[in-house]
Parts: sequence; structure tokens; C-alpha cells
Amino acid sequence: MTTAPLISAEALTHRYADRVVLELPRWQVDTGGHTLVLGPSGSGKSTLLSILAGLLSPTSGKVLVDGFDITGASQRERDAWRARKVGFVMQRLHLISALTVEQNLALAQTLAGVERDTARIRDTLAKLGVAGKAGQRPHELSVGEAQRVAIARAVLHRPALLLADEPTSALDDASCDAALALLEAAAAESGATLIVATHDQRIKSRFGEPLLLGGAA
Repeated sequence: MTTAPLISAEALTHRYADRVVLELPRWQVDTGGHTLVLGPSGSGKSTLLSILAGLLSPTSGKVLVDGFDITGASQRERDAWRARKVGFVMQRLHLISALTVEQNLALAQTLAGVERDTARIRDTLAKLGVAGKAGQRPHELSVGEAQRVAIARAVLHRPALLLADEPTSALDDASCDAALALLEAAAAESGATLIVATHDQRIKSRFGEPLLLGGAA
């Protein structure tokens, strides 16, 4: 029995004014797969991830994610679907400064429409090595700790799709390897399909054939 791909994109394009920033004739990603989207700055990587997350409507084309027609849905439908099904680690981590780490994660559960589960929060933090930071606020964390918390928030509700936008570009080699290992482990633990978008050539060896944008090689 053939399993339908988690992501299926057809004739996907996006423009900003007169400039085409993304052109993707056909692309599929299998359920549970780990895929690298590789390209220089401005090649459309962040645009693609924003479309996959339902944050941005493409200029043309169709995208199905886990059977959900993103391009045919209303913004309200996309927002509700994203909260349930997508975990997104953005370049800017967007942790709420007034809340503790645990409160940031509890808010993520609320927004996902699931019951607050303190045990799940603490277990996820522990698996990512930041259990002792639950009561601290974002400004009290190191860059690496904040990144781990952002990953914890993204996988807390066991998403079908885990997206990471340039998660290693500002990291040294050791921290780069650690960040990718965390994302891979978090995706495996939650059963998520992982999509990493980057211009960082160091991580190509961790993935299979990448999706190349903007003339990347």
C-alpha cells in the first residue's frame, strides 16, 4: 500500500511586486522524512516555509500538507490548522520576554487547543537538556538554551510538520551539530516530518538530496 506524501506542492510560485522569489514546479516530501531546503539569502527559503506553515498565501499553485489544502483554505482555517499540526522554529525565536520558559510553553499548548500538560512541558524540556530553566525568563538564557526552548515549544504538541528556518547560521561548528541533532531527535520523538531551510553548507551531509533554490549547489 502506497502512503501519500505529507507535503505535495504543484506549480508553486510567489512574487513580491515584479520579482519572482519562489518557483517550484513540483515537490513532495514523505511522511516522517527529513528534508533540507538549501539556497542563498533571498532565494525563497523563508517564503517556502511560511507558505508550508500557512502564514503566507502563494501567488499561484497548490500545496497539500497532511491532506490539508493550505492554498484553498481561509486564513482562519490555516491559523487553526497550524496551531494543531505545525511546529515552527523561526530565525527569531519569538519567546515572550514577560513569561517564564514554562509559561511560554504552556501558552503554546493553549494556542494549539490542547489541555495544559505540565508533565509534558517538563519532560520535553528535560529531553532537550533545559529542565532547570523552566522558571527563568528568555533574557536569562544563553543563545543555545533559548534555541532549545524554542525547539521544545515547536514539538510540544507533537506536530505532523516541524519547520526550522536558518537554525544554524549563527552557530559555530560544534553548536551547529548540536542544534541539528536536537531538531532530529525532537522530530523523531514527536513523529514529525522535518524541513530545515538554510544557506549553511555545513549541514548537507546530514540529509539526503536537498531541494535547491536560487542556484544553490
